Amino acid sequence: MAKMGTRSSPAKDPKKESPPKSQGLIKNPSMELCRFTDPDVDRLRPCFPDGAIFRPFDSSLKSDCISDTWITFPAIPFLIGFTYPFPALTQEFFTLTGLCYIQAMPMVWRVLYSFEHIVKQEGIDIGMSELSQLYNLVSHGSYRYLLKSKPEQPHPILKVTRNDTNWKNHFFFVRRDSIPNGTHLPRKWNTDACHISKSHQEYASSRSIKKELAASPKIPNPKCTSTRGKGTKKRKIDEPLEGLPLIQHQFEEYVSEKFGEVQMLIDLHAEEAEQQKLEFQKMFLAKDKKIASLEKDINLLQKEVVLAQITAQKDMAEVIERAKHSATVAMLIIKLQMAKEAEDPAFDRSAWDQEAWRERLAELDDEEDAEEAAADGAGSSGTKDAEAAGGDDKVEKVVEKAAEV
Repeated sequence: MAKMGTRSSPAKDPKKESPPKSQGLIKNPSMELCRFTDPDVDRLRPCFPDGAIFRPFDSSLKSDCISDTWITFPAIPFLIGFTYPFPALTQEFFTLTGLCYIQAMPMVWRVLYSFEHIVKQEGIDIGMSELSQLYNLVSHGSYRYLLKSKPEQPHPILKVTRNDTNWKNHFFFVRRDSIPNGTHLPRKWNTDACHISKSHQEYASSRSIKKELAASPKIPNPKCTSTRGKGTKKRKIDEPLEGLPLIQHQFEEYVSEKFGEVQMLIDLHAEEAEQQKLEFQKMFLAKDKKIASLEKDINLLQKEVVLAQITAQKDMAEVIERAKHSATVAMLIIKLQMAKEAEDPAFDRSAWDQEAWRERLAELDDEEDAEEAAADGAGSSGTKDAEAAGGDDKVEKVVEKAAEV
């Protein structure tokens, strides 16, 4: 046996190998080429026994290919939880119908998986007898088959007929001699399996019912008890449940119990959702209050900023006024002192550094005012009296400018 990681078969005589060949049963073969690649198959390796050999991906292969060496498997049963070898009921279904695994549509696999789960979890022995009385096996084109519930009978298992996208393209090949019972599995599609035959029903029924009669307890039928007329006399229990009615009764009880559990979970989740909704509403109210409080604080801060700006403007105006007043007083004192010195005939005006004063004035004043001051100084008299008079005029201009500032 090859290891699990083996992708293709070992070297062998090419005459003995039977390459897959299409039967020509598919209506649109170009639309159903294989898309289930090697990485997809690698994820399904745990569903097969160690030593299973998978054929490398080939996009040109079709699902109706037949071969003495390779067998076609659909991906859907392993994606919903099946492993190979398949359980007893599933394998019995394919043995009695003669179908290849790839001929069963997804809903067939879901029905079989549901019944296998009931058998495993609840210990209810369900066989082909019960299955044949609940369903008809019908074709759905290109010799693929599904299970259709009996006329005027509701579907026993809900939500198994939903559509599966691209299920026809998801298949792969396994070497027959690398898996249990692989050499005995069908090589060709069954093209005459429109129903579960009567002989199969009788065989499965006798096998299943005998087992039920030997193993199942007698359960009275609650529908057989009734009250008639005005009296209190009750009808006696006619017959106990056996065979298929017993299975149906147990199945209904199981489904009712599971629906009760589901409803309980739904109610619990609804209560939790309502509690979360109330908590979210409280959070939103707290958020709104916080936002309102922040907006109030922002408005107060804005008002305080405006008041601070007004106060700063007032303080600045006062400072400017005081500066003007101080400059005016200083200039007047200087003027009075210079006037007093000018009245004294013995005062030596040569101590006045008028050139330094002009340079300082030019630094404080703009260029145009400095040029005007220089022109006034050049046109003045050369005598000391004229210089004093000119100096007085310039001082007055300085005082005026200081007052303007």
